[in-house]
Amino acid sequence: MNNSFVAIDFETANSFRGSVCEVGLVRVIDGIVDDSFAVLVKPHADHSHFDGINVSIHGIHPTDVLAAEAFDTAHSGKVAGLSGAELASAREQL
Repeated sequence: MNNSFVAIDFETANSFRGSVCEVGLVRVIDGIVDDSFAVLVKPHADHSHFDGINVSIHGIHPTDVLAAEAFDTAHSGKVAGLSGAELASAREQL
């Protein structure tokens, strides 16, 4: 990986990957953090229960996301500006 990339991180309400409750992005250019963004997300109704283990890790509670937008709209404006960037994640399954 070169010194310019975008790192992305997801927090989930429970063990299901589709229960996203927060998205964070950091853009690094030439090894220096250029921009960062984090947004709370309302998990899909089918996967919106919060498991205690997840809350103990990230500290996000169901009440924190009551007014949040759904995943498909919560990040759209910020992510659009990242087109073409190399993406990095804590998981290798991108």
